[in-house]
Amino acid sequence: MPRLQPAQGRPRVVSRTTGAPAGALRRWQAAFLDQHAAEPGPDFLLVATPGAGKTLAACHAARAVGAEQVIVVCPTVALRAQWADAADAVGLHLDPRWRNADGSWHQEVGGVVVTYQQVASAPDLFAHHLRRPTFVVLDEVHHAGDQATWGTALRAAFDGAHRRLALSGTPFRSDARAIPYVRYDADRRCAPDYVYGYGEAVTDGACRPLVFRLLDATLRWRVDEQQTIAAFADELGPQDDARRLRTAIDPATPLLPQMLRDADALLVKARAVVDDAAGLVLCDDRTHARAVGALLRTITGEKPAVVVSDEAGAHARIERFARGAAAAPRWLVAVNMVSEGVDVPRLIVAVYATVKRTDLFFRQAVGRIVRRRAQDPADAIATVYMPADPTLKQLAERVEVELRQQVSDDVGADFDAEPPPGFGRRADFEALDAEVEAGGMIIAGIHYRRDEVEASRRLLRELGQSERSLRSVLEFVRRERVGSAPTPEVPNRTTGTPGSPSGVPTHRRIDAKRHALDRLARRWAELRRAIDPTYTWPKAQSRVNRAMGVDRRADASERQLDDGLAFLHSELSKLAQMYPEEAERLRIPGSLEAIDNRLHAATGLIAPSSG
Repeated sequence: MPRLQPAQGRPRVVSRTTGAPAGALRRWQAAFLDQHAAEPGPDFLLVATPGAGKTLAACHAARAVGAEQVIVVCPTVALRAQWADAADAVGLHLDPRWRNADGSWHQEVGGVVVTYQQVASAPDLFAHHLRRPTFVVLDEVHHAGDQATWGTALRAAFDGAHRRLALSGTPFRSDARAIPYVRYDADRRCAPDYVYGYGEAVTDGACRPLVFRLLDATLRWRVDEQQTIAAFADELGPQDDARRLRTAIDPATPLLPQMLRDADALLVKARAVVDDAAGLVLCDDRTHARAVGALLRTITGEKPAVVVSDEAGAHARIERFARGAAAAPRWLVAVNMVSEGVDVPRLIVAVYATVKRTDLFFRQAVGRIVRRRAQDPADAIATVYMPADPTLKQLAERVEVELRQQVSDDVGADFDAEPPPGFGRRADFEALDAEVEAGGMIIAGIHYRRDEVEASRRLLRELGQSERSLRSVLEFVRRERVGSAPTPEVPNRTTGTPGSPSGVPTHRRIDAKRHALDRLARRWAELRRAIDPTYTWPKAQSRVNRAMGVDRRADASERQLDDGLAFLHSELSKLAQMYPEEAERLRIPGSLEAIDNRLHAATGLIAPSSG
């Protein structure tokens, strides 16, 4: 078979070294190809954000090298056809249906597309095919460590390759194993040869800007007849932390239905501009996916596409959904299958409803909705709805931060240590309830509080502008609030008017408020412990301090004490409504009134009204 010639039979173009077709390359792709061509060694690592077009870039690189054949290794069966389609666009014929049992591939094809599992099961077969100069592409190369033997098998199969191009949307590893054919520096950080980040992709118009909409909640679950109640702001041990998130994504509790309703409302608005726009719900397992699919059908009045990897026809259903025919549903419900690599460009909204919280999975999952098409409006935004889980919030804030992975024994404990399957879920675990409220937004890695979002939306309505201007208005609102001096507040039911001319010296007001805060906190802790016997006073103290934004209560300003009093009033009122018997037994309503009256007498502030 003759060598594959660079861009054979096609016009020469932008890249100085590759001869790629005119108009087919983005600026970063041309720069990558030039750098790849200049690399003298056999290995090259390209890290490009999901949706940026690294598949097409790799196909151009394969043409440019001029090897006699190409072998592409990818994570899943579903991706093989996509790779073959991309290769065909640059004049390279790859067979996506080749099986190990076929032995050799047809002489008329330029190579094959296989999975990591295929290589691991027969590395010697692939090594045999390297008798001819071969260009190997390792797509999402971090999968080389998914199984203990895969990295070893890859080396046995492809050590003799002419060139190897490794690809990744992010080089992060969940288990901290070193990745085959990836170089590391002295600190054992992986060293990509070319990096194209999400921020650059948005600037270049290759990806949509990404917004995270959070839903906060106080959640309740039961294990072995013992109930636990916790908000997302509460610090929990690992097991209860996992149970809290499982409760949040349970279709039987209010948080997930509210996320789905909000997401579908946004999707309906988006489809008025982009008629084939679609949404994705990422679920935890097949049982969860089917329950979510039924719930989504009730909410939207339309049957979604539900895709589970081990069901017959799953890949075909994804392909039909991706094509977006007139009768195609607007929602796709899936378990893992579209978290990485699968190309569904019409996705623009996602609901994150899984307990997976590794940095790698999170980035790949949200990467499914950021790909921008030529026909999309310039101001189209990708939106992810998710619970205000502390770990998920940190992952969202990191999405636009371009970091390199450190591969060591203790790497990524907060973000990349996947808990064992079923962690936090026992046979007697039962999700009970959730009291849901908006939890703010994360845009460009910045977390805007709920009050900032609400103020910005009010301003947009007053100006008669759409939410497409929300980010700039959020920035304006934050600047105004940070840059302006505190202004007198309208009396509220907890604190009255801070700094009001009551005639009481400031230090006496602060002492009275601190004393009232301590009494309210203890009553709150007692009620929480009556509901959940494992709840402790130190937990209550820590939670109140976080509500005030201080490490120690002694450091709180008068305004921060007011915030703490407002928080405790809200929490006590909420729990008293949810658990009236426990509240009455502990005489919570009477305590609230007595504490408020004593505060009023000591400070001259307006006493909270009853109820």
